[in-house]
Amino acid sequence: MVSKTTVNILTILVIFTFFGIGYITFLQYQPNSSVPASVAESRDELDTLKVETRKMIADLRQLENINLDVGVFKGEAYLHLEDFATAIDEEPVGRDNPFDPIKVKLIDGSTRTIQTGSHADDGQDNRLLLF
Repeated sequence: MVSKTTVNILTILVIFTFFGIGYITFLQYQPNSSVPASVAESRDELDTLKVETRKMIADLRQLENINLDVGVFKGEAYLHLEDFATAIDEEPVGRDNPFDPIKVKLIDGSTRTIQTGSHADDGQDNRLLLF
């Protein structure tokens, strides 16, 4: 059987090992080169970005020079198009405030107000609610 002192020493060593690995990994990490990789690659990325930006500006200028001819909408073919859309029935509008308490009628004819989101059966009575 392993003594209690040995278990305590091993536990402390394991804890210090984890803290040491964490310290080295997260706080003391230095890249190998003096210039970070993101900065070293930035010249190539910057050149690529400049080329792509110039292409985008050229495309934008080309789009700005386009003149649309709206005469298509005055043509004979367009004017004889049929609309096959179906009418949408008007639906009733719900309550103004969905969080207001609801008044309901019980089977026996009495009314009761319940809070939205609460259960109809709160233990007071077991009558069926009719909305």
